[in-house]
Amino acid sequence: MKFLRLFLILLGLAAVLAVLVLAAVFNPSVQTWYVQGRLRDHPAWHASVGSVTAGLDHVELENLRFELGGAVVTLPAVRATLPVRTLLWEKRLNIRSLVAKGWTIELGASLDEARPARAPVANSQADGDAAGSPAAERAAGGRHGILSGWELPCAASLDDADVEGDVYVPRPGELPQRIHVAIKGGALRSGLSATLALDASTVDPWKGVRVAAAHGKLRVVMDTPRTIGSVAVEADLVGQGPAVPDGWTVAGALTVRRLLQEELHQISLSRGGRELATVVAHRSLSTGAWAGNWELRLHDDDAAPFLPDQSGTAARVTGSGGFAAKPDLSRIEIAGQAQAELSRLGAVSTRLGQMGPATVAASFQIDAGGSVLRFKDLKLNVTGRDLAAFLQTLQPFEYTAESGAVKPDRPGKDLLALALRGDPWPWLPRANSRLGWTGGEMRGDFRLRPQAAGWVLTTTAPLAASGVALAWGGRTLAGGLDVAVAPVVTFDSRGWQVTVAPLRLSAAGRNVFELTGQVSRRAGDEQATVLSGKWNADLEAIGAAPAQFPGLAGVGARTARGEFSASLGTVSQVAGKIAVTGHDAAHAFSADVQADIDEYGRVDYSVPLKLTTGTGVTDLKAEGSWATAGTEGRMNLRLSGDTLVLDHVRRLVPVLAHWSNFRPAGAAEARDPAPFWRPWEGTITLQVNQLTDGKRTFADIGGSVELTADAIRLDHGHFALTPLNPVDCEGAVTFEAGAAEPYVLEGRGGLAEFDLPVLLGPPPKDQDPLIEGRYTLAAEVTGRGRNLADLLAHRREQYRLASKAGIVRLLAAHVAEALPEEMPGKVSDTLDSAGYMLGKLFQVDSRIGSGQRKLSQPMEAVLNFSYAIAEIGYDEFTVTAVRDPDGGFDLTAINLTSPELGLTGTGRMGAGDQPLRARPLELDLRIGARGKLAELMAKTEMPAEPKDAAGLVVLVAPAHFGGSLDHFDFQEWQHALAKAAVQKEKAGKKQD
Repeated sequence: MKFLRLFLILLGLAAVLAVLVLAAVFNPSVQTWYVQGRLRDHPAWHASVGSVTAGLDHVELENLRFELGGAVVTLPAVRATLPVRTLLWEKRLNIRSLVAKGWTIELGASLDEARPARAPVANSQADGDAAGSPAAERAAGGRHGILSGWELPCAASLDDADVEGDVYVPRPGELPQRIHVAIKGGALRSGLSATLALDASTVDPWKGVRVAAAHGKLRVVMDTPRTIGSVAVEADLVGQGPAVPDGWTVAGALTVRRLLQEELHQISLSRGGRELATVVAHRSLSTGAWAGNWELRLHDDDAAPFLPDQSGTAARVTGSGGFAAKPDLSRIEIAGQAQAELSRLGAVSTRLGQMGPATVAASFQIDAGGSVLRFKDLKLNVTGRDLAAFLQTLQPFEYTAESGAVKPDRPGKDLLALALRGDPWPWLPRANSRLGWTGGEMRGDFRLRPQAAGWVLTTTAPLAASGVALAWGGRTLAGGLDVAVAPVVTFDSRGWQVTVAPLRLSAAGRNVFELTGQVSRRAGDEQATVLSGKWNADLEAIGAAPAQFPGLAGVGARTARGEFSASLGTVSQVAGKIAVTGHDAAHAFSADVQADIDEYGRVDYSVPLKLTTGTGVTDLKAEGSWATAGTEGRMNLRLSGDTLVLDHVRRLVPVLAHWSNFRPAGAAEARDPAPFWRPWEGTITLQVNQLTDGKRTFADIGGSVELTADAIRLDHGHFALTPLNPVDCEGAVTFEAGAAEPYVLEGRGGLAEFDLPVLLGPPPKDQDPLIEGRYTLAAEVTGRGRNLADLLAHRREQYRLASKAGIVRLLAAHVAEALPEEMPGKVSDTLDSAGYMLGKLFQVDSRIGSGQRKLSQPMEAVLNFSYAIAEIGYDEFTVTAVRDPDGGFDLTAINLTSPELGLTGTGRMGAGDQPLRARPLELDLRIGARGKLAELMAKTEMPAEPKDAAGLVVLVAPAHFGGSLDHFDFQEWQHALAKAAVQKEKAGKKQD
């Protein structure tokens, strides 16, 4: 009984102990403590667990976290169905089902940075510790393959898995890329090939790709219950976004297989059964070293999602080579050659599109370790339609990505050689959209050398090009030029500088232009670009080749020189000087330029200039502003100064028109679709003290011209023929878009209270003027036209000359000179007789001395009439003239009124360069008289019309005059009077 009691007591104690053990075994705290202890047995994993709950057939883990190979894995919750007894007693992990959701894998973490530094120890101890240190363990593990390094702590199998979570891939300077991964499947056990479904997706992996996804299978083969023999991923990669062609799909395959002495890694990408890229890597299981080869075969849009900035281009990329790496991939050496054939580059930029199809070929040998790249050899050849560039390393060097530092093997020696061949002109950048250039082949050989704090670029021979042509606004300024320049470019952390010493342009073997200077900019976003230099030009050589320099046609000078400086930034300042010397030393031009440019592109400028040709001097100052908005510009120009020579303006107009791309249409050409002054808008004002046109001088010249979208208007125009004779004028040219003749010209002007010599010039010496008096002049100009030339050809200029009081001598004919040969002597003898006097009212006394014959009554009447009208004081005198396109004047209306005389008529003044007084003149005047003068005219018995409403008796036959104002021809009028006198004389004899 005692034994039985003792046995029962012991059995009870055992039962209690078993219960206590079971209670402890199934206690989550004990389970958590146990698992944490086992995890500490694998320090390389750096694992931790929040809690563990295990039953006989399941295990639940919460907040499991471990680090492995630089990756941090976090599992919020894991639930596994498995026989726990088998795991504890038989060391076999037979998972029937595994569910893990919401887990994350953060790639790129550094375990070394997270660990505290170890304290120094003695050498002997340090050697031992080093052998067992984590770093040593990783190094030792590095000699194994990926699969061999993942040997499980116990035999394992997996019947079914459902895991889903996110992988975060680091991106420099940006948030990590999130990739969502889901894996489902099972049947993973020794000797079998397990297939699991794999789905992965990510958002915005590259610019132009909104969504990228992979759908495929994960195949795993276990060689033994504790080792994996191979892992393979086969998936279709798809994308969506503006940079992805419709239907773009790539098949990818990744295989990792463990062999006897090495581990084989293979990656391949293909589309439509065509391989795009393959990478085969062998990793030695004894040393851990990597070696392999790679190959690319990309066609057209294969890589479109990865090159979004070049969407729309067509590319064919091929390449092959090999690589080698250390066990821990801390150093990788890659070598090979690649070639890219590019087309449709216009989709990237218009300038690149002008290169046409291009080929890029490269060969290289590069070592990469961390952020350091070592370039052992690099050759790059770019060939376009008209251009080729070649780049080659001249010595090995290292490049550190983090700092940008370059370390050559031979400091102070040239690092890179660059050669250019071909025609780069179409795609060179332009400072102004109106500036253009073309050219023949360019040749240049450069060397790039690192220096103390930066780089220097030099040439082994001047950069040269031939057949270069410059154009502005589509018009050629110069062509057939040879260009040579030897620039030196330096750049470092303080900024960059380009020195040109010199730039030479030559034509037909003769230097025509030379420039020396430099351009620099200090480092920093707000720093300005600074320019300075000097230049000189051989204008004589330029003038000798007008076909090569059409933009400078008409510039007849010998040399030009100048200097310039500028600071170009948010606000820019430009300054310069120019001096031109003519063939004659007395002919010269000089100008100083000062301009400020604000951040919106508005230019404020001041340009004092002086042009001298012999005694003619133009001394002006041009100042104002210029602002652009889109394709149009707004200008404000003021020209002021002491003197202006009109001939200087005529010389500059063709050059300015060429540079501004202004080419007026011919009069017979089609109508302009838009005003010829487009896109110019703004105001031009002029104020000059004196203007000379080579023949006469004008004073106080000024006015304002306003250019708008549909009109040019002249306001407050004025000049003075003399200081006391100002002329005012105004006018406008408007454009009516819908009219067949869109241009309409209207203008008017006037000159008040002047003497005729002011307008016509002084009469010949010792000659009374034909017309005397104070006059006013009113002018009007009108016209319509299809274009500018048509408008000018059909303009109508009308002038009205008027006076209220004065004297005319238009009818002052010497009758005696026109009489028959026997008559002048008779008249002369009679007139020379003593006592012959005119009567009180233009009458001749018929009794001339004792015994003298008296004149006949007819002769006496004609002589009295001619003396009476020789000089007439008028009350009003007007002349209306219309200017012809050739410069002549039609005198459409001539009217003179006086107390006893009236004149009406028409005439013409011819064209020519001579003064108005000397131009050919034709007048046809109707002569009328009233009062005593009418009675005297009646005695001549010249045919006359009845008295008109004004009380004038008008001669039937008009009087015709010719010659000019300086040499007036009275001949026909004289003959008419002489004819009347002779007829009367004959009639008088018959009566006797």
